[in-house]
Amino acid sequence: MMNKAVLLPPLLATGLCLLSPPSYGETDEIEHIEVHGQRHVGQWMGEIQAPTPTPDVADWLKAMPGADVNKNGPVSGIAQYRGLYGDRVSVSVAGRPVVGAGPNAMDAPLSYAPAINTEQLQVFRGVAPVSAGIDTLGGAVSSQAYQADFTMGQDLAINGETRAGYQDNARASDLAGRLHLSSQDHGAVLFVEDLYGRDDQEDGDGRDIQPTEYHKRSGGVDYRYRLAAGYMGGEYQYLDTKDAGTPALPMDIDYIRTHRMALKGGYQTVLGEVTALVGYTDADHVMDNYRLRQNSSPQRYRKTKATSDSVDWRLTLAHELNTETKQTQTLLFGLDGVISNHDATITNPNNAMFLVENFNDVEDRRFGAFVEWQGSRQGWDWLGGARVKYVEADAGDIYHSAAMMNPNIAGLMQDFNQADKSVDDTLADIAFVTGYQLAPRWRGVVGLGIKQRAAAYQERYLWLPMQSTGGLADGKTYVGDINLDPETAWQIDLGLDYLSDDWFISPRVFYQRIDDYIQGTPVTDDAVLNVAAMMGGEEPLQFSNLDAELYGADLSWYGQLSTAWTIGGQATYIRGKRRDIDDNLYRIAPPNMGVYLQYEISQWQMALHWHGYAAQDDVSATNNEKTTAGYAIVGFELNYHWQSGVEVSAGVENLLDHAYQDHLAGYNRVNGSELALAERLPGTGRTVWLQGHYLF
Repeated sequence: MMNKAVLLPPLLATGLCLLSPPSYGETDEIEHIEVHGQRHVGQWMGEIQAPTPTPDVADWLKAMPGADVNKNGPVSGIAQYRGLYGDRVSVSVAGRPVVGAGPNAMDAPLSYAPAINTEQLQVFRGVAPVSAGIDTLGGAVSSQAYQADFTMGQDLAINGETRAGYQDNARASDLAGRLHLSSQDHGAVLFVEDLYGRDDQEDGDGRDIQPTEYHKRSGGVDYRYRLAAGYMGGEYQYLDTKDAGTPALPMDIDYIRTHRMALKGGYQTVLGEVTALVGYTDADHVMDNYRLRQNSSPQRYRKTKATSDSVDWRLTLAHELNTETKQTQTLLFGLDGVISNHDATITNPNNAMFLVENFNDVEDRRFGAFVEWQGSRQGWDWLGGARVKYVEADAGDIYHSAAMMNPNIAGLMQDFNQADKSVDDTLADIAFVTGYQLAPRWRGVVGLGIKQRAAAYQERYLWLPMQSTGGLADGKTYVGDINLDPETAWQIDLGLDYLSDDWFISPRVFYQRIDDYIQGTPVTDDAVLNVAAMMGGEEPLQFSNLDAELYGADLSWYGQLSTAWTIGGQATYIRGKRRDIDDNLYRIAPPNMGVYLQYEISQWQMALHWHGYAAQDDVSATNNEKTTAGYAIVGFELNYHWQSGVEVSAGVENLLDHAYQDHLAGYNRVNGSELALAERLPGTGRTVWLQGHYLF
């Protein structure tokens, strides 16, 4: 059950292994390529298929054209696609949306995807289909887990994988295992994973990046029972993250304990295949600013307890239409939704009187219904769909223990508690992607979309100037606006694909105009300004509606130089601008490109890879964003595979021990470290790693 893509894992960690080509008829399997493309009715859907020596699956996104990751800590990576991130990008894990516990995305959605149980990480390139998620304005990422399956015979079949690895930088280890059990009527997948970074990571100058230690454990089971014309089953996952640093944020992870469970099934009816899933998530999260980082003022100790629970569901019917030309077309009908509840309370362990209700009884309810039409005819193929969404949100009253002594805090608290906090939006998404065979080796692709997104709960209900901003990590405090208008994006994606027996080239250009884009703008309320000044922060921002645009291009390519040598690469350029004033959007990935060269003979593989980032000078003045210089990273790896199922890999990342700053890594928020306060966080220095697998 282990795919070949497990070989040369660090190519994914560094983002240098790019899309390899599919065929336009039967799919040609390319041996030992970690990332491959799959034609998906006119668009390319990249798939990443291997675990990597990294504690965060979000790092795999660096391997995809147009994609990247906002790193706030070693296990707190936020997906970015073509300049958009956070709630704008739909992220699903094992077919389900993810609702994190914390208001600052320390448990970002992909942190719930254990590498040992991740079969593929899919990124929909271009305009994402409406079936990919409720909110796909910024694209869609899907972490596909290994699923329980059945065997044809009565005998019990057992197979699986074990993995062990070590990295010298941070003295990090990983131990994991996955077991597949299957018979004619029963199937189960069980997995466990333990990721442990004992020390802080070091940068290329030998400085400790404090705190970047972590300890993350997860385990789970997926079970299925065969029915006459389908299956039924359930799944459960437990995640336990503790003592994990997030130096780009004002606090670190004390612990995150989450239970995710679901009942699911599928059945073949006369109308088509019906699938159903209902899930529940319960998450408990504690963070603080004194256990993993220096804090010399006991009165400034802060501890936040955040909890969330959610119910999600999805019901679909896939109905096939047989046309007169005998080409199958499919109509997909679906209903889905998520109902979540959030609370976050801030205390001081040295002052029992101090209490701030940051979020209280926050409710976020999102309901969707969609239809998609997929088909092909005379050189054309297409995927088009429409979605209707209804979003409701509400919040309870809040409290601050200092309100009796501070009239500004009292005024903000009173205004929020007396406001009508119940809001609702009715929205719609439309997406259409089509491809046409221009010539035997050439294919054109066009994608069009209109997407909408309602504000996240932090953007609405952050009543006091705080940094609970979904992981923005710009060092600024924000307040929300209950009555934010929904965002509306107008999207176009144009592409051309060339495919021969040995070469594949796939460029894309895109443009996205977003009306009522939600971003922080300078606060004018005197009470908010006075509270922010009292707290010693920079001038606060308020989430507001404005107008923006993003445009750019990305490219993936692959070549088979000989039976032993392959080469590939990717390039990405993204520009994000405000349309209302002369300013840039915040935290946009710099132009970058990567190239890898791989040699394979018998049971040996070797690869050399290079990834370069240009300087990023197009930064947001509103967010006081700092520029970054360009840099390039080189890596090398070696792999040997025995016929017995044993694989051993070794490699070096950042081979030249280059000191650099990742533009998406945020700023240092930690006092007393070797890094200056507000300094752009550096990337990790040279890392030597060793990893072994046993497949049975």
